[in-house]
Amino acid sequence: MFLFCGHVHAAARLESKGDAGNVVHQVLADYQGEPNGGDGYLRLVEFLPDGKTVQFKTYSTTRNSYKTGPKHQFALSIAP
Repeated sequence: MFLFCGHVHAAARLESKGDAGNVVHQVLADYQGEPNGGDGYLRLVEFLPDGKTVQFKTYSTTRNSYKTGPKHQFALSIAP
């Protein structure tokens, strides 16, 4: 299960347990506090064909570049 959130001027992630004992991945992405209103950065989420992996990348449409580092590029495992 995922919870996507923003409007906190940061990028972060947290893993917690749901009421049923399931894993809840909480993913925050908000770049509007950065120069030029965020420079067009957005979070790309790709569900891989293996059915178990979700890959996250942060890309700027105006700068044509990716943010790197563990807050901006990472993969999570999900239960089938």
